Amino acid sequence: AEALAAVAKPLRYSSDAMLCAITGYPASGCGEQVSGDGQGTPAASAAASASPAATGSGGSGGGPSAGVFVGIGAVLLLGIAAVVQARRRRG
Repeated sequence: AEALAAVAKPLRYSSDAMLCAITGYPASGCGEQVSGDGQGTPAASAAASASPAATGSGGSGGGPSAGVFVGIGAVLLLGIAAVVQARRRRG
């Protein structure tokens, strides 16, 4: 909370100490329940209809993203290259 307060001011908290707004956004409200009938506010329905790529979920249903697999592959490739290089130096 202190790190966030250092870079994004002002922060607004509820009476329950729940973070409600960062840098004045959203302007009002704090953790209101959204109805599941699809008849929410225009902002809520726009967020619900956003594509998975726009929301950052990757559309994989909560699984790891492709970036995780690419990162693991890169680490493995560097590890293999290090082993090959070490064997060349020995023999």
